[in-house]
Parts: sequence; structure tokens; C-alpha cells
Amino acid sequence: MNTTTTTSTTRALTGALTSAASLLAAAALVEATATAGVLVTVSGTDIDIQVPAHTGGQPARTQVVAAYARAVSAPVRRRRGGANTWIEAHGTIAGHPVHIWTVADQVAEQVVA
Repeated sequence: MNTTTTTSTTRALTGALTSAASLLAAAALVEATATAGVLVTVSGTDIDIQVPAHTGGQPARTQVVAAYARAVSAPVRRRRGGANTWIEAHGTIAGHPVHIWTVADQVAEQVVA
């Protein structure tokens, strides 16, 4: 076996193990919050949890974001970004950065504005 193959294999294995650890942490978080319908994406050590619009109205989605925020000891905040406003929290679980978010309803934004 040559050094290049060994190095490439080691990198691939390390990346797979890192993603697996992140997936396990995300699964534990989903189980701890007892929620369903979220979309979980893992990239390396980063975990992204989206509460999609089809899972309920803005108040219900905000409550799901808040449940995750409590689980990772993070505050929930509103952030404007382009044409949208996001309801989100940033925290960590088992050393993995977690971003939990949903989009705010446009109708709700017009009422608040």
C-alpha cells in the first residue's frame, strides 16, 4: 500500500467517524426534545436542525426551536436576513456546534412591523 492511499483512506475514515459522532449527538438531541418532523443536516462536526414550515404555524415552530435551545442552553433570537426573518438558536451538544432555526411567517412579520 502506498502512502497516498493510506493518507486518503485515513482522511476518509476520520471524516466518516466525525460525521457519525455528530449524527449520534443530533439523534440524542432529537430524542431529548421529543420532537418530530425536523430536518437534520450534519457537516463534519456542525449540526443544523431546521424546523420546516410544514410542521406547523410560527408559534408551534418557535416552541420547537425553544425546546432545542433549552436543551443546548442557548437563547432564542430573531434575525433578519435578506427577505426573511429567522427564529434561531446557536449552541453545542457533546462539543458539536448546533444551529436550530425556522423561518418567521411573512404575515406575522407584517403584523409586528
